[in-house]
Amino acid sequence: MSNFYKSPQSQLGKTEYANLQIVALSGRIGRLRFLVYSFFLGLLGLAAEQVLSNLLPFDLLLMDSAVDWSVGGVTLIGALILTIRRLQDVEHHPLLCLIMFLPIINLLFWLYLLLAPGSEFANSYGLPPPPNPPGMGWLAALAILCTAGVFLLFFGSIFALLMFFTAGSW
Repeated sequence: MSNFYKSPQSQLGKTEYANLQIVALSGRIGRLRFLVYSFFLGLLGLAAEQVLSNLLPFDLLLMDSAVDWSVGGVTLIGALILTIRRLQDVEHHPLLCLIMFLPIINLLFWLYLLLAPGSEFANSYGLPPPPNPPGMGWLAALAILCTAGVFLLFFGSIFALLMFFTAGSW
């Protein structure tokens, strides 16, 4: 016979987390993982394109274009998978990933995905993602610094070219 006056035994403070699957359409990823995975996906795609293009002889320009398109297509599919999983974390429909094909708006949408907090508990798309490992913050900082450096170099070179071409006109 059970004791009806005994307090209930439950595990309230324990949160269940989803299994981490990198290449899957189902599941959720958090903001930090989205940033790091997006950065390294782009870096991996760029490196693969450079290596495969350098392996081809110079007279196969059409083949070089095919390599660019195929590596770009694989990178695009990976980026769409990451976007879908991040959308599921913030409880939006996965078809919103099509916004990534709209110029200028896609940058704002990507920033929204980076800044919007995901739901802390299970939602209609699954359990919350597991906590980030300790090195993930450092990788995110590296990604932000590298991206900022590329933008500074790009805009600095444009400014230098404008100064060079307009120097004689004054």
